Amino acid sequence: KLLLLPNVLGGQRDHSPFLPVSVDAAVATLDGLIAESFPEGRSFLSRFQTKKRPQDTPMAELNGRTPREDMDFLLEPVLKGECWGLVVDAGASLHCRSRIDACCESASLRS
Repeated sequence: KLLLLPNVLGGQRDHSPFLPVSVDAAVATLDGLIAESFPEGRSFLSRFQTKKRPQDTPMAELNGRTPREDMDFLLEPVLKGECWGLVVDAGASLHCRSRIDACCESASLRS
């Protein structure tokens, strides 16, 4: 399963005023995370209760420099039945939109 996860802007440590509790529940189920960068991904995970410590959670990068041919590799754990999250910061979402679409299409995740 691949879950699209919202993120907060800036260095907000407490996400609860901005994100619904359903995000907490979703993050608690993650086996791994796809993020724009490893530091941002770890920062995102550190706001939540997770299965593993953020630094021990498997992570992959998806950003404007990610080659299209890497999309299958990014989704390999999802296709094997793991639950991964995809978090993209608001400023990067437009920049990475084509990459995200390609990532989802690669796994036949778009309806």
